[in-house]
Amino acid sequence: MKKSLVAVFLLLTALVLSYNIRKGDVLRIEVVGYPDLARDCTVDIDGAITFSYVGRIKVEGLTVDQVTSLLKEKLSSSFSEPEVVVSLESIAPRNVYVTGVVNGVVDMGVKDLTVSELLSLLSIDLTSVDLSNVKILRDGKTFIVDLSSLLWGGVPENDMILNENDRVILPEKSYSDFMKIFGAVLNPGMYPYKEGMTLVDLLAAAGGTTEESSGKIFVFSKEETIELEEESLFQKNVVLKPGDVVLVQKVNERFAYIVGAVVKPDMYIFSKEEPLTLKNLVAKAGGLSVEKKFVEKVSITRDGRSIEYPPGVLDENLELKSGDVVEIKEYEKTEVYVSGYVINPGVYHVSPKENLTLEELLSMAGGFRGTDRDVDEIVITRDGSTIVLSPKETSFLVRPGDVVKVKEYLPKKAYVLGYVRSPGLYTFGKDEAFTLRNLIAKAGGFVDEDQVVSVKVGSNTFTVDDVVERDIPLEDGVFVYVERYVERFVYMVGDNVERNGKLSFEREEPFTLSTALKKYGIEDFSLVKTLFLLRNGEERKIDPQKILTEDVPLEIGDTILVRTVQAKRIYFTGDVYGYVNFGKDEEITLEKALAKFGKIQRKYISSLRVYTGGKVLEMAKPEDVKIEDGSVVEVDLKNTIRVYVDGFVRMPGVVVFEPDETPTLDKAIVKAGGYKEDPLFEAKDVVVLREGNEIVVSKNQESSFELEDGDLLFVRYKEKIHVYVFGEGITNTLVTFEDEETPSIRNVLGKVGGIRSTGSSKIIVVRPSGEKEEIDYEDVVNTGGPVLESGSVVFVPAETENFAYVVGEVAKPGAYELKGDVTLLKLIAQAGGLSDWALKTKVILRRDGKEEIYDFTDISRVQNVKIEPGDVVYVPPVETNYVYVLGNVKSPGMVKVDRYSTVFDVIMRAGGFTDKAATSRIFLFKGGPQGEVTVCDLSGVLSGKGGGVNPNVAPGDVVFVPDNPLIQITEALSIVNTIMNTVRNVKDVMGW
Repeated sequence: MKKSLVAVFLLLTALVLSYNIRKGDVLRIEVVGYPDLARDCTVDIDGAITFSYVGRIKVEGLTVDQVTSLLKEKLSSSFSEPEVVVSLESIAPRNVYVTGVVNGVVDMGVKDLTVSELLSLLSIDLTSVDLSNVKILRDGKTFIVDLSSLLWGGVPENDMILNENDRVILPEKSYSDFMKIFGAVLNPGMYPYKEGMTLVDLLAAAGGTTEESSGKIFVFSKEETIELEEESLFQKNVVLKPGDVVLVQKVNERFAYIVGAVVKPDMYIFSKEEPLTLKNLVAKAGGLSVEKKFVEKVSITRDGRSIEYPPGVLDENLELKSGDVVEIKEYEKTEVYVSGYVINPGVYHVSPKENLTLEELLSMAGGFRGTDRDVDEIVITRDGSTIVLSPKETSFLVRPGDVVKVKEYLPKKAYVLGYVRSPGLYTFGKDEAFTLRNLIAKAGGFVDEDQVVSVKVGSNTFTVDDVVERDIPLEDGVFVYVERYVERFVYMVGDNVERNGKLSFEREEPFTLSTALKKYGIEDFSLVKTLFLLRNGEERKIDPQKILTEDVPLEIGDTILVRTVQAKRIYFTGDVYGYVNFGKDEEITLEKALAKFGKIQRKYISSLRVYTGGKVLEMAKPEDVKIEDGSVVEVDLKNTIRVYVDGFVRMPGVVVFEPDETPTLDKAIVKAGGYKEDPLFEAKDVVVLREGNEIVVSKNQESSFELEDGDLLFVRYKEKIHVYVFGEGITNTLVTFEDEETPSIRNVLGKVGGIRSTGSSKIIVVRPSGEKEEIDYEDVVNTGGPVLESGSVVFVPAETENFAYVVGEVAKPGAYELKGDVTLLKLIAQAGGLSDWALKTKVILRRDGKEEIYDFTDISRVQNVKIEPGDVVYVPPVETNYVYVLGNVKSPGMVKVDRYSTVFDVIMRAGGFTDKAATSRIFLFKGGPQGEVTVCDLSGVLSGKGGGVNPNVAPGDVVFVPDNPLIQITEALSIVNTIMNTVRNVKDVMGW
């Protein structure tokens, strides 16, 4: 017995060690010596688990041994030689999901099943299933299997073996395969159509006619209405078609058939007392389904002939005859599409009968978002041609099918830097003169005209008089630099306390030692006792008596030490200025001098340099050493630490740490406003760029990671597991899940408070790929329902099925009720339009297992595509989410981006700037070289000052970093076009 148990244990161990972990498996993880860390981890929908001190790691496809090694490696950064034990707590079922005629989940166990074997496990009537069109959804692909031979005991030719997570759709036979018979027959109702079936066959199936029959029989089909006598059935032998409706008229019974733009098109019976009029027939059909102005005409077919009437006949008591077929025809094209700079862009309906002006249409759209001054032009696309109007030309008559785009006026902009009161970016309205003089005025004018050397506009240079007297036109995006006289100064240390410190020179003053002494207040050089010049760490003693004959030229930043009195004195310079006095017999030490000075906190001192007795003493911190009278103490204080924080934070920019603050990563994120709050995304980790290297810091290491001055931080993010919930039968919201939560349908319903009493028992799930699946509510209650992919849409309608679904890259994915005729363009407009990340050339429409692809860059091709109930529209994301980074970066080329990437971010991903890069004038071409241009100034980021222009980028953008800060847009565009053409030619030659 004992040997048998050992053998079983070894067999199980071997199985476990070779078993590849799957989604839904539960792993038991323990760390020896740390019982608090032990936990059961479920492998989530992404094939990952979450564990303390490790975070989220992918384990799907690995063995238990491989997971053990991976956890040991990850935990080694927090524990010394951790001992990890991993075991399989439970194994996930191998489920396939069945929808259609029957809904359920089948666990295949360890044995493989074919589709036909799966059907044998389900309690269903195979005659109700369209066995010729059984669908298997696997990895985004659809396979169709014909199992019709099962009905007569045959073996299917293309029976498939099922994989785990396959979705099997068993479609119900369509009503188009049936016929309807009612009136004076024994068993009225729906009957299945058979090839070659005749009217006599259908009457026989319905039990024959009854005594109430008037002898007249009507056959309504899509093409025609046939009236015949019961006696002539066998002579005419009418052949039926799928979907035909047969009426055996009762004695004294009157009826009429109505189709088209009414709420309930059908056949209606009239009693003897009821007037058989058009008005009564429309009322029985629930009234018109559209406004009367959208009705084009009314057609009445009688005895094989059709008569057309204008819409006004609907208000008359027009008499009908029994058997009449009435069609209310509405105009096919009534939509006008409005987009751009209006409050409520969307689809609006216009009757061809209306004389609707552009002004009235814009009023329907809420009007302009600003004034007409903010509108550049209005572009109307009609029948392939383009009409351009000014915002004043609103008397223009619009027609159905027009596409109206209101373009916002984009103000012209110019940058001005240098010696003006308020440097920065300035914009100009439509009515403002875009001149250099006006730009300088917007910037507050020159700080001091007398100090301005020149004004540079691109490659041109102007004087102050040129700016004041001439109207110099500017180009959009131009860079203007006002050059000022470079200040010349020295630092004075001596007995004249009021003038100690920085001493500046005017433009016309000689930059010499004699001038400095005179400006300091010493006219008679014979009164100078000692004179020292400190430059670049060296001390030079100068004879004051020789200054008049051998004047000394100065350099910017020199320090001049002057003594004219007999007191014992120590001077301070560097980051502080001043002096302290000592008594005649008082011993002078560095410690005493610092204590007397009293203006310096010692924790802020970075280093000291003491000039005493002809020597230079350098020290990292103050020492109690003796120094001589007249010594100079140069103090270097610790600098503040500046870092730049970008990415998934509320306030990207420069954050500053004072010298006494510990510059940890978590504090930097707090100073940047903390992580962004986003319903779909959350912070993942932080990439620190330091001296050209990347350091990845996980969230649990932020408090211990210390930053250095000049670090660049980029907070990366990840998408939360999320599901959209829509429909009249449920609370409409976005549902998110933590990593350890399973996003099953039951958990989704629990988070939103369940299904309303008016909700349908059929739950519709649309996967992110656009695949649609119907789930029964009872199955959700009993089994929890299938696990959903992140980004799925769960739709619970009211008791109706008149919906279409939009998923993917739109503003508002979900289910939309179809009211009247809805086109693909209108449906996308109802969903808020395509996002910036949509692949506009490949919008997929799925219907009855088939796919059609539409290009939204050509509106004329999509505005007439009709949408039907049950359609699924999938808008995929762009396939090439890259931007080109060109010019003076270390690794020019393509860089992958996400939704939060900025210009600065992609430059860093391209290796950062080269030494020649003009960081104050970077060009962003939106959508490519021919798109809108934004000029970005990132010089403040690199200098630690922050600010500047750092917009987000999107796929297809081009970023160009020049080496000349005065380059114009036209020059930059020429360079970019040359590079891009070279790239395209190389691709063509190489066959890429």
